[in-house]
Amino acid sequence: MGKIAAANVLAVMRGRVPMQIGPYHIEMDLNDTVLLTGYGRVPAVTTDQLLVGNITVWDFGVLYEIVEVRNISPKYVVIVKRGLLNRQKMTRRFTKARKVGLSIAYPKENPQLDEFLRVGVPA
Repeated sequence: MGKIAAANVLAVMRGRVPMQIGPYHIEMDLNDTVLLTGYGRVPAVTTDQLLVGNITVWDFGVLYEIVEVRNISPKYVVIVKRGLLNRQKMTRRFTKARKVGLSIAYPKENPQLDEFLRVGVPA
């Protein structure tokens, strides 16, 4: 087993996962990511941390812009999202603890990514 593979195994045993985001190699906590079908693991935030203008990524890499975030109860939040390709609006209700993936291709629209990218080491 090579040095990189051994380091990756040790990181996963500590509850962290090594990721490559663009030119950065980042070791992230598994609780700060979400695994998307057909796309892979991406940085994530809970729905109560979403901001208007965030670009989110969903299964198979589909991108949506957050248009509106409303608290409807102490436990639930309603988000209105618009597709970047088809521009259709959708309204969804989530618990505030639900994780949503943020697109790393739009760092200006997703200021929450600064924390993830700051700890990365360029390749």
